[in-house]
Amino acid sequence: MFFTRYATAFLLSAAFVSAAPTAKRVDLEVDAHAQVKKHDLESEVQGVLSTLKATTDGVLPQITATVGNVSEDVITPLLQQVVDALNTATSALNAIEVPVSVGVTVNGDSAAQILGGVITDVSDTLAPVIDEVLAIPAVKELIQGTINPLLNTVLTTVNGLLPGVLPVVVGLVGNVTGVLSSLGLGSVVGTLKGL
Repeated sequence: MFFTRYATAFLLSAAFVSAAPTAKRVDLEVDAHAQVKKHDLESEVQGVLSTLKATTDGVLPQITATVGNVSEDVITPLLQQVVDALNTATSALNAIEVPVSVGVTVNGDSAAQILGGVITDVSDTLAPVIDEVLAIPAVKELIQGTINPLLNTVLTTVNGLLPGVLPVVVGLVGNVTGVLSSLGLGSVVGTLKGL
């Protein structure tokens, strides 16, 4: 009887001791998996934003070429390409799966650089033609009613995927918020200034 008690106690304590390393190994596997997912998340967001930037880099010079010759027939198809690129980016960003992990931080500086570049490029391109494009009601509606909310959605979605991106973007585009306001991109400016 005396032996049975000690044997039972010994077996129970051995079971608890042997279980501890397994639990730590599982935690390490989860952490390693989260690190891989974190890298995938950053890469996916950067890929989407790089595609958006490549598209806008192709379209914006064509808009710049319209200075002095802006018409609804010329500018609308070009702005529609920007709208299409923003729609594609929004859909792609919404399709990205966010890893569920505790304590994993992401560095969104590269994504912020790309996103800041898109915003600055759009602003710099439209600045010389603000008066001309806003004088065309359909173009004004396309910019303010479609591009504004789409660009804002891209901003907020990227910040949701990579928290902390918006302050970096604000630092990069702070000097163009006046042009963005003049264009009527109030949602974008509101998001940028809301920090």
